[in-house]
Amino acid sequence: MGAPTVVLMTIRRWSNNKTVLATGINCLSRLFRYSSDCPWTFLHQMNAALEALFDLQAVETIVAAMKSFPNSGRLQMEAITALDCLLGCDRMDFDKKKLHTATVKFASDEKDGPLAVLKAMREFPDGVMLQVFGCRFLCKLCEEEHVRVSMRKAGLGSTVAASLEKNPEAKDLQEWGGKILPLLFPGR
Repeated sequence: MGAPTVVLMTIRRWSNNKTVLATGINCLSRLFRYSSDCPWTFLHQMNAALEALFDLQAVETIVAAMKSFPNSGRLQMEAITALDCLLGCDRMDFDKKKLHTATVKFASDEKDGPLAVLKAMREFPDGVMLQVFGCRFLCKLCEEEHVRVSMRKAGLGSTVAASLEKNPEAKDLQEWGGKILPLLFPGR
């Protein structure tokens, strides 16, 4: 049992403590965020850890934490960052089929998946980095047509537009928001 599995077990055990959840989720995302520049042996271990996390329903656990503490900006930020790291592991030499399956499953579950990220973006409009990571993550998901349609219906376009208007100086937000809006509304 490796560190990611122990962290995930801790998150589940302390699911009623938002500080432990936020810290544990941060730990998971950090394990994967910096792995692309690592030697092959470590990268191979991280691929195995990622597969174990998918098998142990890490994504579902993170979304459950988001739903349990919707008013915790820190937890929402850590969760969105972790989801982006776990489901956006295209830099790693991981089994793309398994990664794609996990991403499609997440994106297809409208109640627990992308809508949790959208709700966090609406709850914390002043959290510029939360907005950036939310836009970046949802931009990746919106490459799938069914996700684009459900996100458009859920009001992602108005949420992103409001965030861009509120934060005109935030360069990264303007970049990612500028990418997601054309995906949502092609040809406009």
